[in-house]
Amino acid sequence: MTTPTPPASPRLIDDARWDPLVRIRLEAFLASCARELAVAPGHDDAPFAVFDWDHTLFHGDIGDALFLHMVKNHGFFRPETWQDTSLFLTHEAVDALAGLTPRDSARLPGPGGSGLAREMVSIYLHHRTSGGAAAFSGFNPETTHPSYAWCASLLAGHTPAQVADLTHEVMVHLFNRPVGITGELAGLHGWADWARPATPMINLATRLQAAGVPVWIVSASPQHVVETCARHVGLDPVRVIGVRSRLASDGRLLSRLETCGGHDGVIPYDLGKRCWIQRIICGRTDPCLERSDDQTRARLWFAAGDSDGDLAFLQDATRLRLVIAHRDNRAVGLATGNEDGRWLVNPPFFGA
Repeated sequence: MTTPTPPASPRLIDDARWDPLVRIRLEAFLASCARELAVAPGHDDAPFAVFDWDHTLFHGDIGDALFLHMVKNHGFFRPETWQDTSLFLTHEAVDALAGLTPRDSARLPGPGGSGLAREMVSIYLHHRTSGGAAAFSGFNPETTHPSYAWCASLLAGHTPAQVADLTHEVMVHLFNRPVGITGELAGLHGWADWARPATPMINLATRLQAAGVPVWIVSASPQHVVETCARHVGLDPVRVIGVRSRLASDGRLLSRLETCGGHDGVIPYDLGKRCWIQRIICGRTDPCLERSDDQTRARLWFAAGDSDGDLAFLQDATRLRLVIAHRDNRAVGLATGNEDGRWLVNPPFFGA
């Protein structure tokens, strides 16, 4: 019996932005995956890899950028009530939004809606009304980021194709902006108004797939937004898990979101990412999917992320974990400490 010949070791593109030691470890890992999976590919408990999207495969935050684009261009459909747009908006936030909503505009913020625009941006970015009141309450911070869920809910009334078109508009805008420029809207300012694909990370994802490890993108940005981004950079949109909206009978998005593990409001964020990974990738349907599972961990060979919202699935990866040091946080601290020798940390590919 002839032993299968392992494929040539997948190598990363030459890019000086890789830390040299990180690159060496990654290429050794790719080679070991190729050798091992050439002998035993395609079994039911096959390995997989998980990448975050924002600030990992993409230098920027596409969910934030889409929200701000929609506010600036009056892109959101008017909800029947603001309570419908989030499980977690406080009464103070609902009252502030309702008091500034134009009565005769089907789109929001609408002409003359600068006050509403400012309120929406303040609530989204700072979790406070412009008057300083808390905008969200009653959520579990380990499974939900309320702003990210709110952004997905506010896309209600659009079709997935329309969301894809809007995402393309946002990407064109961001890619044409100079690196480092900030945005301003309704008197508020300071957020990044540019983005770029993180080409070395996208290359790493494609090399993992070439080595036989399917790559999934798990993101707290809206599902159809991240699918569009994945398709744009040549990754499979079928293997995307984002914040998922329920669909109406006519195919349009509803404000209600899909959830995971039998609890309302669980989106792909921190422990919620673990839940969605186990539900969608591993096919589990039991409750308490936010808990780590040995079978899932055994299959999750590689994980890459940048934030504490990625920490659960980063810790679950059993062979190698890569953290992009976008900001100082627990994930960077764990990667730098590297207690079990399986953590890697690399600087961002376009600065902080």
